[in-house]
Amino acid sequence: MLKENKQSTELLERTTIVTPDRAFGSIIEAKDYFASRKIQTGQYFGNQLSVRMDGGKMFLAIKGEHKHAIFHVRDSGAEGLLMRAGMGVGSFPMTVCDDHLIEYNLNHLFNNIVAGEKFTVILDKSPDETCSAIKSVMSGVYTHIPHKDVLNIVSNLGIDFKVHGLSLTKDFFRINITNPANKVEVKVGDVSSIGVDLLNSETGHASLWMGQYVYRYWCKNGCSHIDNNSAIRSRAIHRGNEIHKALVDFKAGARTYLLQGADILKKNFEIMMDQEVTENFLRKATGRIEMAVGKKNTVDMVDEWEKSTKQKPCEGSEWEDRKMVEYDNNRFDFTQLVTRTAHRDYTGVKRLGLEKVGGWLYAKAPAMA
Repeated sequence: MLKENKQSTELLERTTIVTPDRAFGSIIEAKDYFASRKIQTGQYFGNQLSVRMDGGKMFLAIKGEHKHAIFHVRDSGAEGLLMRAGMGVGSFPMTVCDDHLIEYNLNHLFNNIVAGEKFTVILDKSPDETCSAIKSVMSGVYTHIPHKDVLNIVSNLGIDFKVHGLSLTKDFFRINITNPANKVEVKVGDVSSIGVDLLNSETGHASLWMGQYVYRYWCKNGCSHIDNNSAIRSRAIHRGNEIHKALVDFKAGARTYLLQGADILKKNFEIMMDQEVTENFLRKATGRIEMAVGKKNTVDMVDEWEKSTKQKPCEGSEWEDRKMVEYDNNRFDFTQLVTRTAHRDYTGVKRLGLEKVGGWLYAKAPAMA
């Protein structure tokens, strides 16, 4: 993947079609979009592919038995091509990447280095575009999994789920759902629900992936943390003929977790409430949290923990309306403070660090059947 810096970003913006991010308001909206999109895949040898630069824009020419087509290249496709040619990583001086240099290096790669290797070329035409563009150029063993197939997993679960996130970027499609009918409330006002997170890439940036998480309703920004003990991360490599079976397995796994996961979550919470926060545990926990939020924020959080365990609870029953909460000295209440810190001080990408920290705080509970 391209190293994130100003020069590499400028290069992609100069040479390719930049794909806009999309946020969908509903499953129906996402379905309509994917239904209107045209995706094509084809396999070609390296010597059938060649790059053409024209006015600072990148095009890929494909030589076939009966046709010779030229397509514009998107930023997602250019990242992979530039990386293959050694032009997208390390300290390569991006400022000297003129049209001639890009064209020479990529064509040298196709004609001399990988001329006899097979590549999977993915073409994409969005509803707001007049013609297809190169979305990605992958290895010949890569199996394409359309985003619409992943969306169908969720649509056919047969559960009245709630969507908490539905987005599409140049590399990923992601959807987060919970089952509102399957909730856990171990303390008044602290309601949690089981969630499933599905991620897919059509450009080879990641495998088809399904994870599980805990969604806390009292967090106004939808803060969540990963439930590492009651479920196992599932992923399917985009390769071979096992993809259909993987999609079926993902559907079965998502249904099982959304319908039964709350029972396991409750057991986890009950075990955590019986375990004290010892000095050794606190030292290990703060070390991990510090990596996510920094030393000062961690010190402030620990200070709040030590003070709040000695104070009386403030008025009000809703957790989000309390400025200071009395915590009992157990691991369950400690996770409440970690989560509070997340939704109070961090949003977006920064918050994800704390979400990942939350998972390992759980005690072990019986595995879900």
